[in-house]
Amino acid sequence: MKNHFIKLFEYDIWANRRLIIAMKGHDILSDRILTIFSHILSAQLIWLNRILDLSTAPFPVWEKYNIQEIESMTEESNRRWMQFIQDFKFETFKEVIHYTDSNSQSHENSLQEIMIHVLNHSAHHRGQLAMLFREAGIDPPANDYIIYKRI
Repeated sequence: MKNHFIKLFEYDIWANRRLIIAMKGHDILSDRILTIFSHILSAQLIWLNRILDLSTAPFPVWEKYNIQEIESMTEESNRRWMQFIQDFKFETFKEVIHYTDSNSQSHENSLQEIMIHVLNHSAHHRGQLAMLFREAGIDPPANDYIIYKRI
């Protein structure tokens, strides 16, 4: 299971980096695009901090960061998630985590469920970003998993 999640997070890293390259290449600084991309990264770091029982306060859910901050947060999220997965002592990620959500509600989910959620959440919002690219007259970079596997 560990290798499975490593592969999925490697894909997530690749897809996010492609969007950053496209944003920089087309000088895309739309508030909506920056806010949604910021949200992806904040959510990734919030979830990891919940897992590690760290404060989520440094990552407001809907903060808008600039492209340099997005790039930095992308690398931080990449590094921290990969380190967490590689260092995790068990193979299955079935361990249950108790956490409090952004509405101060208590929940519990397995690490597998949380990690799948993080990846799906990111893909969902990358789809929104692709639509916003198109609305701006720019072809978004292909970032489907199968494209990643073909490279």
